[in-house]
Amino acid sequence: MKRNALLIAALFVAFSVFALPAHAAGSLSITSISIPDSASQASSFTISLYASGSQVSSVKASLTLPSGVSCSPSTPQDVSLSASGTGSASWSCSASLAGDYTGQITASLSGTDSGTGGSLSDSQQTGLIVPAPASLAASSSALSASSVTASAASYWAVSVHNTGGETTNYSVSVSSSPSGVSASLVSGSVSGSITGGSVIDLNYSLSASSANTYNVSTTITGGNGQTLVEYTSLTVTASSSSTTTTVVSYDTPSSSTNQTQTINETQTNQTQSATTNETEEEALSNVTQSMARTQRTIAPRGIINNTKLLGALENVLAADKLADPAQQNLLQLSQLITSQTSIDRSARAEPGRTVVSTRIRYAGNHSVQNFTIYERVPKTFAEHAGSIIVSARGARSIQVVTADPEYLITYDSVEPGDEFVVNYTVSREISNSSSVLNTLVNGFSSELFADALIEEASLACTPNQPRCSDNVLERCSSDGLAWVVVEVCETSCTTSGCALAQKESVITLVSALIIFIFVGAAGIVGYLLYRNKSFSSPYRK
Repeated sequence: MKRNALLIAALFVAFSVFALPAHAAGSLSITSISIPDSASQASSFTISLYASGSQVSSVKASLTLPSGVSCSPSTPQDVSLSASGTGSASWSCSASLAGDYTGQITASLSGTDSGTGGSLSDSQQTGLIVPAPASLAASSSALSASSVTASAASYWAVSVHNTGGETTNYSVSVSSSPSGVSASLVSGSVSGSITGGSVIDLNYSLSASSANTYNVSTTITGGNGQTLVEYTSLTVTASSSSTTTTVVSYDTPSSSTNQTQTINETQTNQTQSATTNETEEEALSNVTQSMARTQRTIAPRGIINNTKLLGALENVLAADKLADPAQQNLLQLSQLITSQTSIDRSARAEPGRTVVSTRIRYAGNHSVQNFTIYERVPKTFAEHAGSIIVSARGARSIQVVTADPEYLITYDSVEPGDEFVVNYTVSREISNSSSVLNTLVNGFSSELFADALIEEASLACTPNQPRCSDNVLERCSSDGLAWVVVEVCETSCTTSGCALAQKESVITLVSALIIFIFVGAAGIVGYLLYRNKSFSSPYRK
């Protein structure tokens, strides 16, 4: 009996050690966070946290917020994990202050290990950008002529600035008191959207058929609720004599096609008109015969003493007043990109208009931020910016520096090998002579400026691609520059998550084996007890 008692005790200890299932270590992690890249000031947005875990209880999620951002609920909230070990929590948030909150919001998880009673936790940084609301401002130039004769034109340039960070709509209208002024849009758009930090330039041709002094106003209405008004005064005097226009058409032969040229002459003041045309023709023709095409890259003349250009560049680069060191840095960068850029110009005369095209090709090795061309247009092409239509496909802005005319054309970014064209058009045919057009082209000049050179980093991985490294589940960052740990698995992982099913099947197999051993051991003990009782029975003969 003593031997049997010892055997039973040994089996009980073995059962206690091996038969009771061991608790697997608990796990808890944040798998992802959903948050918008940007949100308007005072508008609501949602932050969602997605969690995964096993053998964990009392899971709570919370946010740590910077000043200017608030979320509800403000206290930690419970997270209920499903049978597959996943759960989520969400907050409704808003920002009372504009700013860059990237990486300033901390999302945290906490829980209790169901087996050991220890603490489990995880946290991740996130954030967003809250741009400043759209804020419009307006400015205008002086008239090209404050007094004109009836039906003659004076030019007026109006600019709409968005000094905020958000995009808004705008519309522009022109009126006069008394009525009678005709405002013809020469360049720009009277309605559309204007992005944060950009400028929309509009050029008007103003004229009236009746002599009077007119108060002209331009009204800018913004989608953000703002209304701005710019004023000017135009005096119109009676013509000294009436004029009529005679249209004479004739054919000018060319190498492949016949081109029709139209000449407008007035029947009065013919001597004065002929003298003016002759002077212009002489000025344009004072060159040798050549093709109307030239290639030039011009080193910057400097901005130290050009306050208008400096102010325009400060506006384009969204910079405060540039101190002397900043101006020197701007000039050094200008010299670098100038040496890596070719400028090719051509001119063509068409019936009723002349077009000069500036073709720019950047051949540097780095991306250029805020690539800006400063162009001076000769007065032989146009006396005033209001007479020119400027087009530049892909440009962020076209700004009139002075009405002489001078322009700043800005592109957000330019890559090595990029090529783009700026077209200048006037509504008159200057000449179809190649020598005259060549002189006209040579009167244009350019300077190049930029904000910064950017060297792109090579990608370390395919953005958002998952991978499994040993028992660590990782995902490539959205910019493709690094691998980010998503979850550390207890056993192994796949690209879709931790191998929880395999772990559970192993535990089930081990438990079944232990139960089988226990049942077998119990059977053996029972048999031994029965056999011992049989041998010790007083009735056994």
